[in-house]
Amino acid sequence: MLYTIMPFDHLSVVLFIAFISYSLAQYSGTLQSVQILFRHGQRAPTNFLLFPTEDFKLLKGFTIEPGEMTNDGIVQEYQLGQNIRTTYDVFIGKRYVPSKLSVLTGVDNRTVVSASTVLASLFPPQDDQIWKKYFNWQPIAIHTQPILDHVSFGALERCKALLKFVEKSTAYQKIVAEDSKLKSWLTALTGINVSDPILYNRVLDTLMSRANLNQLPPPIWARNGTVQKLLTNKHRRLHSQIIDIFLSQSGGWIFDQFVDAIENRINQNTNHTLLLYSAHDASIQTIGKFLSVPELDTLPSFGAYMALEHHFKDGQNIIELWYHPVLNGSRRLITIPNCTDPCSFETFKKLKPRVSSSSWMFTCQGQPPFCDDDTIVLGAMIGLTILLGILSVLLIFVCCAYRHRLNKLLDPEQQSLLHS
Repeated sequence: MLYTIMPFDHLSVVLFIAFISYSLAQYSGTLQSVQILFRHGQRAPTNFLLFPTEDFKLLKGFTIEPGEMTNDGIVQEYQLGQNIRTTYDVFIGKRYVPSKLSVLTGVDNRTVVSASTVLASLFPPQDDQIWKKYFNWQPIAIHTQPILDHVSFGALERCKALLKFVEKSTAYQKIVAEDSKLKSWLTALTGINVSDPILYNRVLDTLMSRANLNQLPPPIWARNGTVQKLLTNKHRRLHSQIIDIFLSQSGGWIFDQFVDAIENRINQNTNHTLLLYSAHDASIQTIGKFLSVPELDTLPSFGAYMALEHHFKDGQNIIELWYHPVLNGSRRLITIPNCTDPCSFETFKKLKPRVSSSSWMFTCQGQPPFCDDDTIVLGAMIGLTILLGILSVLLIFVCCAYRHRLNKLLDPEQQSLLHS
């Protein structure tokens, strides 16, 4: 009997690696929770769809508003949901169970839409969850956290106090001073003065975004391969420089979210086994820089994600970091610097200082930190204790006063005076 040997092509390698990753993650029986931070799908430019020097007739037929997801972006996020399903199918189960799932997005529409799309792919209704025949979708709770949008230039555009601090920094002044010839060239071609780093980023963002849009390609002068490579490198470097200026704060906040979720799982404060964070490319780069992970120190493509897995092995809580840089590509295990293999949670949570939401908002807005939930509860308990103490003192005083009056009434001498 003759057997035909199938060629071991690239697809086979990808499927084999995916299967191994799937098996290791699920059948070891050690996985306790997984947190996935992913980038939204393809979008339109966030600010300038066209430049003042372009013919606005080019927008005819292009109906997507600035910063919003394209249909291709929706497809990308749906595929991301399928990828997560394949990787963690047994662990997360087929059914959507609200107590086991946490979903956080920024307030940018593209992060919310991305999360909705991932969830539609990840958790179609099962059996009694089907509420409309032939409609393979169910509503799933999503919570917004504005701080998820506070990364790189997103933070500068939303945080007035932070912007003032950054503008005074030496690093920011260096950004203002460099690339003068390129900035003059872009200013002439676009009609936008890009001497300001924020406007410089907006122009570069438009060029990078339109390079991926068949419906709205970049200007002819920006289609040259050499020019595209130059602009791409400048765009990445610019974000890297901005992220570095306030990395300890923004990275510390993301780190705090990860650590807090694992602590809640260990202490059984929550039952979350899957936690999704729908965010931005700069979000992944920020935490990568913060943890000194070189593989994550770049702006990843649409639909990329990092997964922080919490395992319990040999009586110890262990952390594993997985990176999926390209949609539908393979993912790989990443070594966390200064956290030996296996990386214990006790070591991991002490790698860098954590930044609470209240501390970040103080950095962002320059206002006194608002109280987080734990502080509010503690403050309420202290206030209630003080109030009860005051009431107790008043009650004792009233009781003593009435007792004194009663003793007077029972005194024989007082009684004789009353009867006389």
